[in-house]
Amino acid sequence: MLSRTAFMALLYSSIACLALFGCAAKVKPVVWVDREVSFADFRALEVLPVFNATGRSLEDGILPSLTALLLEQFEAKNLPITNAPEITSGILVVRSELVVYETYLPVAVLRSTGPAGWGEAKCTLRTRLVDKSRNRAVAEIVAVKVASAGSVHEIPFGGASTVNTWGSGKVLKDVAIAVAEEVAALMATREHEAIP
Repeated sequence: MLSRTAFMALLYSSIACLALFGCAAKVKPVVWVDREVSFADFRALEVLPVFNATGRSLEDGILPSLTALLLEQFEAKNLPITNAPEITSGILVVRSELVVYETYLPVAVLRSTGPAGWGEAKCTLRTRLVDKSRNRAVAEIVAVKVASAGSVHEIPFGGASTVNTWGSGKVLKDVAIAVAEEVAALMATREHEAIP
């Protein structure tokens, strides 16, 4: 049986952990928009493969998986996608770079055969929306997500293998969802702007 002091210490440390890790996963992306641009002029998105800007090599499949997740989330938001490089008018090019990608596994888990899902994954994705006809950035979105203990989520890539390292699959999906929501909000303004 725990003493009252030990119980209170455990309670406060649990609350601190929930506040620290639970809230970090819910931080809204930072969005910059060029106020001189009307999103009514854009008809579709051209999504480029995600670029590694972490300064280190990543596990195979992380970047293609994140690109696929972005496409999936854009489609889920009913955003028109084009793959026609010859079309330049009315196209927003989505250029994303993975700025931070880290997974952390506590030493105690490494020494044991603890269940998958212990640990943490962090991801920062910077996405620029570029007017293809003028090659000019019209918006930038920076999304930061953290997936912590118990939040493993498998995402298939490259055949039978999966991204499933200590919450990494979940953090990739969360950051893709956050970016897609912001892009959808910007593209929704085009409908309102088009009405006189």
